[in-house]
Amino acid sequence: MGTANGINSKVVQVNVVTGDIIGRLTFSNDIHDVTLAGDYLYVYTVNALYVVSNDNGLMNVIGSVALSGGVNSSIDRMRLFVGGDIAYTIHSRGYSTVDVKNPAQPNLIAHQLAAQFGWKDIAINGSGVGIAAVGANSILDGPHHIARYDVSNPTNVDQFVTEHQTPGIARAVSIYNGLVYVTDDTSGLQVINYLSYDTAGNAPFIVLSANFSLNPAQAEEGKRVRVAADVNDDVQVRNVEFYIDDVKVATDGNFPFEHHFITPRLVDQQTFSLKARASDTGANVTW
Repeated sequence: MGTANGINSKVVQVNVVTGDIIGRLTFSNDIHDVTLAGDYLYVYTVNALYVVSNDNGLMNVIGSVALSGGVNSSIDRMRLFVGGDIAYTIHSRGYSTVDVKNPAQPNLIAHQLAAQFGWKDIAINGSGVGIAAVGANSILDGPHHIARYDVSNPTNVDQFVTEHQTPGIARAVSIYNGLVYVTDDTSGLQVINYLSYDTAGNAPFIVLSANFSLNPAQAEEGKRVRVAADVNDDVQVRNVEFYIDDVKVATDGNFPFEHHFITPRLVDQQTFSLKARASDTGANVTW
C-alpha cells in the first residue's frame, strides 16, 4: 500500500513466493489503509473508499464513495474495518459507516463527529460491539485508552458504552477469540477481556454462504473459492471452525468469519461437504 505522506499512493500486488510485482493501482490521493473482506479489496484514501476486484489476477476499481473527516495529526493515518457488508472508516473525530453489500455501488450510511479528537482504530466483533482506540485529543500527551461502542445500528455511529483503560497510549486494536489485543505504544501489547463470558447458555446462530452456488450446490473444480459463516450471538462469538469432508481445515477467531480453499478436481472426487461450528465465549456451540 502507499504511504500517507504524499510520496506514494499505489496499491501493489506481489507474488509472495517470488517477490515479483504482478499488478498495481495508482490513486489520486494518499492511501491510509487497505483490507481484504469477502472477495474484494477495500482501499481507504483521505477522501474516499474504493472497492477493488481481482478477477484473474487483474486489479480493477469497481466502485467508490466520497468520504469526509480529518486525519489524526499525531499518527497521520486513518484506519479501516470491513465486515458484514459494512465498512467502518476511522477519521480523527469518530468513524463513518458505508454499505458495501453492492460492491459496485457503496453508499454512505452515517457520518457523525464524536466528542473525542483522538480516534485511531476500530475492530468489530460481529455481535454488535465495536472496540475503538480513542483519546480526548489528537496529541499523544494524555490518556488514550480503548472504548466499547454499540455498533448494532449502523446509522448511529456514536453509541459509547464504556471505557477500558490501558497503561500506555492505545494505537491499534484487534479482536481474536473474544479478547481484544491492543498495541499500547511503549507499554507493549495489552490483552483485555472487554466482555463478561457468556453464562446464559444460548448457542450462537449460524448460516453458511459462499461465492459459489449453494442452491443447487455446485462449484467449479480446481478453483479458489470462499465460504463465510454469518454468525450472531447474545453475547459474542469466540470463533468458527470450518470443516471439509469432516476434517477441520481452519479456525477463524475474528469477524468476518470466513475460509478460502481450492475445490477438488473431478478426477479426484466428484463431491465434497462443508460444515462449520460456531462457539461463543461460554463454550456453547452450533453446527
